[in-house]
Amino acid sequence: CTMIYLGRLLSSDRKQCICIMIYLGRLLSSDRKQCICTMVYLGKLLSSDRKQCICTMIYLGRLLSSDRKQCICIMIYLGRLLSSDRKQCICTMVYLGKLLSSDRKQCICTMIYLGKLMSSDRKQCICTMVYLGKLMSSDRKQCICKMVYLGKLLSSNTNQCSCIMVYL
Repeated sequence: CTMIYLGRLLSSDRKQCICIMIYLGRLLSSDRKQCICTMVYLGKLLSSDRKQCICTMIYLGRLLSSDRKQCICIMIYLGRLLSSDRKQCICTMVYLGKLLSSDRKQCICTMIYLGKLMSSDRKQCICTMVYLGKLMSSDRKQCICKMVYLGKLLSSNTNQCSCIMVYL
């Protein structure tokens, strides 16, 4: 385990360096329990504590653990930790607008898409139009007039705005 990679000595201690990941995210040891969280990938040591880092996402948004309950909200994607609290972040949308939960009632309005939080209140944002003018709800009576197009709320009164044209 004396590794001189690109001129650097990573460690001279076999026990320390046996599991260091140095090349394209590959483990040098096949002992997953020992190695999975000793990550020196692009020079960063995320954690040496397996319990802390077992669920850290570091490469193309993939989970290192298959335990969804533990891992789903420990997101260090592009260097950001969104939340370590599963109840808070279970519905956070972080990647191409996909829901991390299949529970629509919980998740539909927790939108952190391109870094913006539209609303965390389902009743407020259920009908908000946020992406290419598409409604998030198919309930016409609820949604027809809650139009946030280019950041403007035209009207929340169905009688007033049912005929407003928001095209161009």
